[in-house]
Amino acid sequence: MKPRIYLDNNATTGVDPRVAQAVALEMTALPSNPSSVHYFGQEARKRLLHARETIAQALNLKPHEVIFTSGGTEAMNMLIHGVLAGKQNVHAITSNVEHSCVYKTLARYASQGTDVSFLPAGLWGAVQTDAIAKAIRPNTHAVILSAVNSETGVKHDLEAIGALCLQHKIPFIVDGVALIGKEAFQIPKGVSAMGFSGHKFHAPKGVGFAFVRSDLQLEPFLTGGDQEYGKRAGTENLPGIIGLAQAVALLRIELPAASERMKNLRDHLQSELCYQLDPVIVNGQGPRVVNTCNLSFPGVQGEDLLMALDLKGIAVSHGSACSSGALEPSRVLTNMGIPSQEARSAIRFSLSRQTTREEIDQCIEAVVAIVRKLRSIGSN
Repeated sequence: MKPRIYLDNNATTGVDPRVAQAVALEMTALPSNPSSVHYFGQEARKRLLHARETIAQALNLKPHEVIFTSGGTEAMNMLIHGVLAGKQNVHAITSNVEHSCVYKTLARYASQGTDVSFLPAGLWGAVQTDAIAKAIRPNTHAVILSAVNSETGVKHDLEAIGALCLQHKIPFIVDGVALIGKEAFQIPKGVSAMGFSGHKFHAPKGVGFAFVRSDLQLEPFLTGGDQEYGKRAGTENLPGIIGLAQAVALLRIELPAASERMKNLRDHLQSELCYQLDPVIVNGQGPRVVNTCNLSFPGVQGEDLLMALDLKGIAVSHGSACSSGALEPSRVLTNMGIPSQEARSAIRFSLSRQTTREEIDQCIEAVVAIVRKLRSIGSN
């Protein structure tokens, strides 16, 4: 039996062996809590500080601007609640294609009276800067967007939007989950805060972090102890944090060479499928992150293609991992204005730095055979 092929890396990634080793060492260390004042606690605190400094140095941040969380969903909830909780008569700007942790959180604020503009991303797949400029009001209190859309891979122009927000003195909150680990990046000055999740770039699940610029005032999301500079109460997940820091440190070794490999493999996959199975529709017209392509195969149900590929040992996705259990077409794709039938035929392929050319070639062969068969059945 052939080894299984995993092309759903925007849902989660495999843990890098070097990260797993770092986590295992911490988990077998003596029991310790970084908040304890005795020897064991202080040694743990040193390791926590070193992990924070490692991440800060890699991303050109100040150590106190790195706040550890349980993952991207908590990080984004912390940031959104932090800037909006308790505020009256304020306005927030986002897009209609955000990940559920942003979209649903802001929809709840909207239902409770906060004025939220869900700007259309259109077929481009991301909101243009001039549309954001037109949406800004005197009471606009935050702009909240993803760096990269996890379903289509389309990128927002963080530099331009950040400059706009800086000009208007509006906090710019960014979901960075689908960006980190794929391409090297610098956080623009206009970005006030970003959320990240470890398991999206070869670290363990259950750990992430938020970057919070020093001048951004946040209401605490979790209250209790004074951990994480009073911004996130609760005993830190030290083994996870050690693994997270190791994963971030590895990016300085792996990128940008891994980015180039992922882009070449993604482009090869996309071009071959579009050529051999014409018509194939590429969803998202804007610039995309290197590891992602979202393709619609007219005449085929995406669920059928996904299951047929799974039977052949190839894992892909029909949408975001947080919603792929649903039978409805992707909210992101339909909100972009993609017809329902095309959205239902969509499959997301997402690569990692561990993906090989052999795996991509096997995937191409399998997709071509399955789509041709499904189309022939549908035409009878």
